[in-house]
Amino acid sequence: MNIFYTLTMLAGALLAAGLFALLMKNLLKPSSALIALPLWAVCGYVGAKGLYFLLMISRETRAFSAAQLFQFSPDKFSFLGGCLGVAAGTALAARLAGQPLKKTLDAFAPAGALAVAFARGAEHFLQEVNWSAFEVESPLLQRFPFSALNAYDQWYLTLYTLAAAAALTVGCVFLFRKKEAAVPGLRFERVAFYLCLPQIFLESLRSDSLYWGFVRPEQLLCAAIMFVLLFRHCWAVREKGFPAAFWPLAVNLACLGIMVFVEFNLDKQFIPMSEIANYGIMWLSLLGIAACECFAVRRRIKKAPRQRRRA
Repeated sequence: MNIFYTLTMLAGALLAAGLFALLMKNLLKPSSALIALPLWAVCGYVGAKGLYFLLMISRETRAFSAAQLFQFSPDKFSFLGGCLGVAAGTALAARLAGQPLKKTLDAFAPAGALAVAFARGAEHFLQEVNWSAFEVESPLLQRFPFSALNAYDQWYLTLYTLAAAAALTVGCVFLFRKKEAAVPGLRFERVAFYLCLPQIFLESLRSDSLYWGFVRPEQLLCAAIMFVLLFRHCWAVREKGFPAAFWPLAVNLACLGIMVFVEFNLDKQFIPMSEIANYGIMWLSLLGIAACECFAVRRRIKKAPRQRRRA
């Protein structure tokens, strides 16, 4: 086991638990963070291993053995599964401590983003994990933290630094935002949404993704999570009528369709374009999805005071 990777993960977990306890101080029992910490480790490990085998079961069934459950090879885990497991561990801690689930998850959300940032940063100590699939040619980027050298002295983009920076940004933004407090659970939903959003792009660049043929299942799952969360925002204002309430979902699906085309075009070049142009289109689609989410959230927050008055 890589000691520096383990220590970085441990530091991230302890800092996240401290922030979690601090955010719960004025609302709930800070001791819930102490209950959550071991549950994060157990549930995160189970989630990372479990989702990996669910996604790769067609390849792993014949070679599967009980020993593989304790195999710590980086390519035998699902990072997304680990994140889902940690979230489940937080929910379980809330239940054991007798705390309201949604408020607990809201307090956990920025801490969870911090833990994700540390977990991504820890990948620096793993050999060629979460690197780009193409060589970096610009001398300006041939340095830490933008890229790293492989065994053949070739520079490759270190995607884990981008993922860590994105997670840290998401955590900081929603640590200080107050508007989401109008709807219990909304801060957690938004943090989850914006952790998934850049991952769709970053998974497209990775050389070591999990694959179904040329399809990256974790990329698909991130898109599915975002769709479900956007659906929840639209469902909250369903009394506006189906077209008015759910049109952001149609835009979301259209943007996802464009990104699917981009993935095919990167491989087959149906329309001759540079990689920069293809990824530019992908980012425009992601920004379109983000705009739909922001609009849907504003509607949901505006409705919240009316709900409380009726109650």
